[in-house]
Amino acid sequence: MRRAGNVEEWSLFLQELLEGRYTGVAKAFSSFLEMSLELSKSMHDKRKSYSLSPIVADALSSALRRFVDKVIKTR
Repeated sequence: MRRAGNVEEWSLFLQELLEGRYTGVAKAFSSFLEMSLELSKSMHDKRKSYSLSPIVADALSSALRRFVDKVIKTR
């Protein structure tokens, strides 16, 4: 949510997610994050002290935003 353009939209979506409205999406989020961590490990710059590569974080942010937009539109 730190990079969200519309925090209220994300807050509403996350609340509905916790209430069980979007079944299966929590597992998808988990898979996105696991994939991002694995990709970051392969791109890790030993001189930097981050666990998630900024490049991967940017790509993940864009992908999650589009994914959630599609999920919301199908409901």
